[in-house]
Amino acid sequence: MQRAKWAAICAGTALFLSGCGGSSSSGETTSESSGRTTLSAPAVTAAVVVSLPENETRVLAVGSSANGLTLSGVIPGVAAEYRDGNLILVASEVDRIVTGTLTLAAGETTASQINVVVENSSAEPIYQRTQALTRQHQLLLALAADKQLYTHLVDLLYLSSRILHADKQTLLREFNPVGQSSYGDFQLTGSQLVAQLDLYERGLVADSQLADALALAEASLATHSLYGQQRLAALEPELVDVLPSLSGGSFGYEAAAGHYSRYQSDHQFGQTSADGTWTYSPEYRFLARFDLNSDTSGSCSIQEVL
Repeated sequence: MQRAKWAAICAGTALFLSGCGGSSSSGETTSESSGRTTLSAPAVTAAVVVSLPENETRVLAVGSSANGLTLSGVIPGVAAEYRDGNLILVASEVDRIVTGTLTLAAGETTASQINVVVENSSAEPIYQRTQALTRQHQLLLALAADKQLYTHLVDLLYLSSRILHADKQTLLREFNPVGQSSYGDFQLTGSQLVAQLDLYERGLVADSQLADALALAEASLATHSLYGQQRLAALEPELVDVLPSLSGGSFGYEAAAGHYSRYQSDHQFGQTSADGTWTYSPEYRFLARFDLNSDTSGSCSIQEVL
């Protein structure tokens, strides 16, 4: 992915600079000027990667103005100027991740090559949300968390002699999200979202296109999740004396935790503290072991829930 590629180059450049006696980004200073943030970066060496958010300015010390360097290259959304020994980069507002290359040369000889990455910081919430949904897509498609909880509740009914073994087997077979039309819809929109995310990270589509694909995938997830909700609700009458209601809750994005959850997005089941920590209400604490997310999904593989 383009974003990951540039991140790797940035890391390599930092090592290169430190090995050559240059400074890392920790040596930068920041000042405010004309509503923009100016970041005074280390001196440019033979090759460097510069990453800056949209609507910000970065100044890189290149050398003496007597060096006679000339600047070439055009990057959409970036105004670049070489003046008095400094390379000045001004990033405008962008609607995607922008990358490009500038060259400083002394006559026919290239002195420095500057690879520039402009981060679309205003779309970061959409980007993070998209990453979470694509990361969890297969587990959400399988309704893995619902399947685990449903299986546990069916076992509870059987062990408490409320249903026969044959009834238990029938109930377990009846949980079949793959057989629902919503499965195919969410499978399609999720795959389309993965494709749009790849294009966005390579700077080939705008954040509005990513947001549209995300909205379609989330709508499909909402419809698909109704099946799991209905299957759980069907067991409630037999467990009303031992468990609180589980019929609420629809999958939503929990920004503080960075994942989609049926229960952590609904304050019927708990609340998020000021530091972003989710805490289940006492009567719903048992749900924690069934609420699969990006941090705990390793405890339940797709093969185990299908």
